[in-house]
Amino acid sequence: MAETGGKLISRGLWLGIDVGSARGKVFDFCLIKSDGNGQVDVLFEVGKARGPFPPCKAGVFEDLSRTTTWLSEVAEAGSIQILKESALVNCWNVARRLGNGRFGVCIDAPCGFAAPGFRQRNTESQSVSSFQTPPLEVFLEEMRRFSAEGNQTPLCQRFWKLVGLVAFRYFVALTTGRPFDMPIAELAASCMASEKVRVNEGFPSDTYKRANGTVGVLRPTSRGVLLRLSQAKWAGEGNCFNDSSSVPRQACMSLLLAHQQRLAADLQRIDSQRVPAMQKNSNAWGDLWDAFACAFVSCCDAQGCAGFVCSDPARGRREGAILRPDYC
Repeated sequence: MAETGGKLISRGLWLGIDVGSARGKVFDFCLIKSDGNGQVDVLFEVGKARGPFPPCKAGVFEDLSRTTTWLSEVAEAGSIQILKESALVNCWNVARRLGNGRFGVCIDAPCGFAAPGFRQRNTESQSVSSFQTPPLEVFLEEMRRFSAEGNQTPLCQRFWKLVGLVAFRYFVALTTGRPFDMPIAELAASCMASEKVRVNEGFPSDTYKRANGTVGVLRPTSRGVLLRLSQAKWAGEGNCFNDSSSVPRQACMSLLLAHQQRLAADLQRIDSQRVPAMQKNSNAWGDLWDAFACAFVSCCDAQGCAGFVCSDPARGRREGAILRPDYC
């Protein structure tokens, strides 16, 4: 039985979420389940809209007169509906409420904005080729300008960050009882809080770089977690609403399972510390792969082999910080 630095993966459930803003891909989910005795399952679900959801267009998807999420009411409500209907989110939440184990959520989207006077967040300046998130006022001003110009590409890049904020607020409210429309500063501070249920931000591209030695290589314990996950049972999961299923398509899962085998083979090589299979993937299942990378980091956090990419903890508590697996 594979172990992680001499011990099994602890009992718990860790949810990874990749974020988008198109109707067919609003969220993708990966759930890691461990019974603490060696049984580990890795489950995948597609979080597409199956109810009212606006097109990803200027003046329709956003509403900058709102002071909480800056999304249109239908975009916000549609995003929350997907989270509420998700089979994996519900599985995670039922187990969390029972409280037997460790629980975490890692979301591929920034939970905060740069402090005034800075061009990007401190955590992003320490990361690898991550998007520069400006102060909130600058972010909103850019959105107003791109919306007025009808400049869809940069606007859509900002849409998915706002959808990610909905997910952050949803899980922080769910696990703490705080209001959904909590201030950004409170939301960002929760990213670095030491709580039994952790809601963090991940950045898959950064994890992929570290797994391949670009900025150091994975430590044996975090590499051991990844090896154990590569040897686990991987499967699609989901439900059906409005005649639409959230289970990943069979062809997509077949390709994902084939990549799982390549990942396991890379990790069992003794002549290299690099993990070529653990890198950014633009195939049809790439969003599920990013969700897996986030779930992996959340699982590492519970095993004590993860930390924040952040050189200034004080700014991290104001801006939010990226969680990453431990590396040498």
